[in-house]
Amino acid sequence: MDFTEITSVVEFGCADGATLLEIRNKYSWIAVYGFDYQEASIIAAKSRGLDAEVFDINDMHKQASAFVVVKSADVILLLDILEHINMPEYFVEKLREHAKDGALMIVSLPNVRNWRTFAQLFSNDWRYEDTGIFDKTHVRFYAKKSALRLAEHFGKEVIFDYRYSSVRWKAFLQRLAPSLFCGQMYCLVRRGK
Repeated sequence: MDFTEITSVVEFGCADGATLLEIRNKYSWIAVYGFDYQEASIIAAKSRGLDAEVFDINDMHKQASAFVVVKSADVILLLDILEHINMPEYFVEKLREHAKDGALMIVSLPNVRNWRTFAQLFSNDWRYEDTGIFDKTHVRFYAKKSALRLAEHFGKEVIFDYRYSSVRWKAFLQRLAPSLFCGQMYCLVRRGK
């Protein structure tokens, strides 16, 4: 999909709207809309002039308005959000049901197969943290195959990659063994029938 063909982007887990604001500033013709479960985040996003509303994915059956917005979206962003919800497969299937033909879903997930996981396991420990792979709010964990299975709930046309560092020596290691040294994974998925 060419950027000139995109007219609308919806982000779930938009926080203060930084990603949507960046999109709107670079591509002024694209309408952006955000959802987040924290009211403070939505207030911050709205203070930046963004259209946004509170939406709790774990309680989605009570809030149909999000799926109305999804019907017109060319791109759906799920950036570091699916690992925080109870039924991510169900949510992705609901998005597929409501998304228009050709819609693109972009997913980013932390890679649990990272060396940090092995280091904790070998030390006979598993410490949750405030951010990162071991974020204490994560309820799901993904490696490449499980990320692909999740993405296929939206469509079978999936492009997968890891996020590589801009630091040269880190990128070198990551290219040698991406599933071991990369902390993030990405899936681009075209809506399936």
